[in-house]
Amino acid sequence: MDDEKRFSGKMGEDYDLLRRAYPKYDELHQVLADIIADHASRNNGNAVRAIEIGCGSGITSEYILNSRGDLFLTAIDNEPKMIAQAGLNLKTKLNSGRLTLLQADALEHLGSVRKASVDVVASGFTLHNFMRGYRTSVMKQVFRVIKPGGLFVNADKYSLEGQEMFEELVVQLERFFKAFVPLGKIDLLREWVLHNVADQAPDRVMKERDALEEMEEIGFEDVRIHFRHGLEALVSGKKSSIQN
Repeated sequence: MDDEKRFSGKMGEDYDLLRRAYPKYDELHQVLADIIADHASRNNGNAVRAIEIGCGSGITSEYILNSRGDLFLTAIDNEPKMIAQAGLNLKTKLNSGRLTLLQADALEHLGSVRKASVDVVASGFTLHNFMRGYRTSVMKQVFRVIKPGGLFVNADKYSLEGQEMFEELVVQLERFFKAFVPLGKIDLLREWVLHNVADQAPDRVMKERDALEEMEEIGFEDVRIHFRHGLEALVSGKKSSIQN
């Protein structure tokens, strides 16, 4: 269980301002939605069942839901503040019956889901927040719950190596200053700067090479990067349609 709540302060209250500091944020999420739509088009006309890990304020959830009119999403987050915001932002989607919001621990929820019962598991800017061991356990559960031929797709921070990682981190921190200082959001700026530095801790950092290799070790196939801008990347992998 990962009880750490990294968005209980100003970052959670003003989460949607994150877009100001990530110039490719919406483009990245649109690629995620397009990948889901393309995958779901092969679902033989059946409704698509999806789980989102870490819905936050609902930004990624909306992109996922807009990818297909026949997609049904269960979006989970362990932060009450985030679930409340998502509920307000996605009220129409909730009323349609296509969205279920759950305040839950990611690993506990995935552990309760029936094996090979989900078409898609998606996430946006969440997995990098997990401690490494917990993240590995989550990924193993993701592989367990998706159907043969199912899809995992993640828009997130995948750290690079060495000097390149350091240079991209500096660029990102500068974007936070440009985004939040003119708004007078100094407390918010402080939280995001400390948050981004903490993301690089040895027991938390999600390095691109390590993450992709781990996915393949777990059993994912066709593991690939579809999009990268700075430290952000879009990664996907599939479960083989042929299972022993």
